[in-house]
Amino acid sequence: GVSDYNAAELRVAGYRNVHTVPLLIEPERFGPDRADAKLLSRLAGPGPVLLGVSRVMPHKRFEDLIALHREVLRLRPQARLLMVGGYEPGSRYFRSLEKQAKGLSGVSFLGRLSHAELVAAYRSASVFVSMSEHEGFGVPLIEAMASDVPVLAYGAAAVPETLGGAGIAFDQKRFAFLAELAVDLSEDLSLREPVIAGQRRRLEHFSAPSVQRALRICSANGTG
Repeated sequence: GVSDYNAAELRVAGYRNVHTVPLLIEPERFGPDRADAKLLSRLAGPGPVLLGVSRVMPHKRFEDLIALHREVLRLRPQARLLMVGGYEPGSRYFRSLEKQAKGLSGVSFLGRLSHAELVAAYRSASVFVSMSEHEGFGVPLIEAMASDVPVLAYGAAAVPETLGGAGIAFDQKRFAFLAELAVDLSEDLSLREPVIAGQRRRLEHFSAPSVQRALRICSANGTG
């Protein structure tokens, strides 16, 4: 499993030799030079800019991102919300999101993006926000870390494990409070810089040497 959370589910399902092998992340693939220049230019503008990346599904709670954005707008009227992820325009869930976003400024549904476009979205963001109610791992969390974007995430399922003490996890969706925190993460360097530094340290867990060590343990136990 890519997380202890997923590995535990495998054990419950009856598998015996179960190990956790972290996913590999290459931070250089999320550097500024990998961003799509056209989208980067299109997304340029005032902030703070909140970013959510995920499939647009009910359990990902995009409506909570919109609720948070509404509160951020009270503090910073120029704030923007970028939502990345595939969606069906005619689906009931997406129509409900459009209805909730109606009348709010700065809301963009970007849909599915290429890797270079995704990097541009990360590099345009002030804060990455996850409101998901269930994550077996949470790849966008570490992609945001690799892009030097502070992470603010609801601590559901495997999210705290993936963060490993990096970023900021919360257990209550108090949108007014979270809006103040998001603004501080965007503008207060005394808060922002230590968070980014902690995320860079956490990325070492997802480096090639870390993955290789985990694979050697699997091999030594006869499961590789």
